[in-house]
Amino acid sequence: MISRFPKIADLLKRRKKTAEDGSIVVDAARKATGGKARTRIVMTMAVFFAIYSAIAGRLVYLGLQNPDLSDGPQSRVTASR
Repeated sequence: MISRFPKIADLLKRRKKTAEDGSIVVDAARKATGGKARTRIVMTMAVFFAIYSAIAGRLVYLGLQNPDLSDGPQSRVTASR
């Protein structure tokens, strides 16, 4: 009874598309998107790297600056009684 039903592996196999004259039809539209996906991932990584490196460069630049001493003399805090 179980042998009447097709096997799952047989159902999942891709069948070759054939034209009416018997020649094989190649479905390349689906396969062509593989290169585009990789390009998009690389471009996204490059954009994130550029943004984070700009932020890191700015933080390093600000960290190496001398503190501004033109604020006037420092106030002396003393306790008054």
